Amino acid sequence: MKKLLVLFLIVFFALAMFAQTNEKRLALVIGNSEYIGSNALKNPVNDANLMSSTLQELGFTVIKRTNATRLQMTQAVAEFWSKLDQYNVALFYFAGHGLQVNGVNYLIPVDATLENKDMVAFEAISVSDISSKFEEYNQNINILILDACRSNPFRSWSRGGERGFKAANPASGTIIAFATSEGSTAADGTGANGLFTQQLVKQLKQPVPIEKVFKLTRVEVERLSNGQQSPQEWSKLKGDFYFTNQSNSNLNQNIEDNEVVFNPGNIEKLFGSISIETELAGDLYLDGKKVGYVNAHSKGNKLNKIPVGSHQIEIRGNETFFQNVIVDENQTTYVKAKSKKRPSTIQQDDFIGSTLGDSWTVWKTGSASASVSKSTITLSTSGPNSIKLYSEKQGSVDQGKLIFTALLYTYEDNNFAYGPLSRGLVNGSDRKNAIEFININGSTIQARTVTDGVATTTNYNVGASVANMYSYKIIASQSKVDFYFNDILIATHTTNIPTVPLNMYFDASTPLGNVPQTIDKAAFEIIPD
Repeated sequence: MKKLLVLFLIVFFALAMFAQTNEKRLALVIGNSEYIGSNALKNPVNDANLMSSTLQELGFTVIKRTNATRLQMTQAVAEFWSKLDQYNVALFYFAGHGLQVNGVNYLIPVDATLENKDMVAFEAISVSDISSKFEEYNQNINILILDACRSNPFRSWSRGGERGFKAANPASGTIIAFATSEGSTAADGTGANGLFTQQLVKQLKQPVPIEKVFKLTRVEVERLSNGQQSPQEWSKLKGDFYFTNQSNSNLNQNIEDNEVVFNPGNIEKLFGSISIETELAGDLYLDGKKVGYVNAHSKGNKLNKIPVGSHQIEIRGNETFFQNVIVDENQTTYVKAKSKKRPSTIQQDDFIGSTLGDSWTVWKTGSASASVSKSTITLSTSGPNSIKLYSEKQGSVDQGKLIFTALLYTYEDNNFAYGPLSRGLVNGSDRKNAIEFININGSTIQARTVTDGVATTTNYNVGASVANMYSYKIIASQSKVDFYFNDILIATHTTNIPTVPLNMYFDASTPLGNVPQTIDKAAFEIIPD
């Protein structure tokens, strides 16, 4: 009798496992974080990536979109709908901003502006439109998961309005799960993922019916939120569904304790992640397999759950980028993809506007002043005052060679040159990172580099008073700086220049004053390597 029972159980679970392994599973996953017309969210893109990789492990064919506009969302939904007749399990997941208006639940694309309630129906996606499509496939397992009950971000017309989502009536053959209860909002989360999605993906891997998956998720979310967030679901499913097949251990129940039972374990896999900052646009490949598309000048393009070890990153667009990377356990490897196509010269030729406000920030004390005439600027300190000019355009040595040039006319009294006392390239007003010339006295110029507050200096005696018209030039690369006085190289500093943005600046501070100083033909160039 015992053997007959064991045989029955084996056959029963084998049939159940066979049915599940022959299921065809399709999922559409959307995560929106970078909203244009409202406050951005931290986690939805991460949530979508996590959900996508988890569903792929569970046998789903996944269509994924992140930071999708309304057009991109509708195109993805249309693609999803067109494939429903080829599958018997369909899952729709959305993370991002969601709201209800007049009892209708909407999902918000990143390009929505929603200046008033009337625009919601035109700029957002109705949840009921997605749910109603499942009616045509009510013999299938249809799943709708919405981690979108954030607070209404369009505060100009939402104060005192409806909160969260309205309870949903699912189509026949469908289960709908919300990240929180009706009329409540869900937090975006303080970690890499939202609380609801983070707990849900853990329960998806449990060999339990789908209804229990959401029940276990609710228990954990309520516990971790101290009861502030309580997920809910509504079901009209017609069949049983398991995300994960029954464990082999189920085949051994009711077998006597003295019989040997072997439950094979799982191979432990270690994972890390890759974050990509790119100047290039194109298709992104990991180890030769296309995994998505990256936009030009974008940051935080994240590849999660990457097995530990060596991998190849490639971007294929108008340019091709390739790099081998090493991924460590629970660590993020950062990749920068730079464009090799750069303009031959980026130049700032200043003092051509009628006012300083066009390209300069002026800092001054007392009655110090600055005036502009064509390409010439005159600084007047009018006593022991100070005036500083900072160009608003910036450059960094990782972009190429930085070239600062200026023609200066200074004045002298009792062998003291009034200035500008210092000029060159500087990061910020504290001058902890700078490349500059400084007047020491009437005949001595100091060439100076400052890295994180540590200065390297060279004094150069020009042999004559500097109270005349002289040209200055600084050429800076990542590894050295050349200083020129009247087109003669007077000093070279071999040093590692931090890759921080540098502004051209002039400082006309002086304890004596009462005389003007004139600057002509100031220019700041970046010559790409």
